[in-house]
Amino acid sequence: MFAADGWHDTKAFWPLQRLQHAALGKMISIFPFRDTFQVIKWTVTYNGDAFRQDAPAERWEEEMSETTVNVRYMVDDVEAAITWYTTHLGFSVLSNYAPAFADVRRGALRLLLSGPTSSAARPMPDGAQPRSGGWNRIHLIVDDLPVEVARLRTAGVQFRNDIVTGPGGSQILLIDPSGNFVELFQPALRLERPQ
Repeated sequence: MFAADGWHDTKAFWPLQRLQHAALGKMISIFPFRDTFQVIKWTVTYNGDAFRQDAPAERWEEEMSETTVNVRYMVDDVEAAITWYTTHLGFSVLSNYAPAFADVRRGALRLLLSGPTSSAARPMPDGAQPRSGGWNRIHLIVDDLPVEVARLRTAGVQFRNDIVTGPGGSQILLIDPSGNFVELFQPALRLERPQ
């Protein structure tokens, strides 16, 4: 991946689209480090076939909230996932390195969307391939579940089931474009016990 002269083959570097737009530019790398994000701004020289990553021009740190919850979903199409989560569920984009990776946020939830070319999609030592789907899911609280379901059905969102209700509240499962589940949940009203 790394050449002795400091130039790197673009085929080995996944955010290639970021580099194709300028012959000389900046690249920002974000690395989790203990309880902070270490952010490094690199100078990148691009000659059409390869790039050289020079010494960091700037380095700073941003505090990472202890209340942030990070969940990774494997997705088939990162751009389609970004559109789905931002359009239908109110997430905002933190970063977009499609087709490999993006992350989006809603409140304290940071959702990592890893595409087929991401490092998270590489095979396990036994050959097993990480894939989307499965029954584990993120769980989003809503104030009025029937209203949300009606809104999303009108927008063409696919559901796995109908609303089901239990002692704790009501829930329904949505299906994202890659087959991952998202649960919408409306807690049951709880009456305070008289003292």
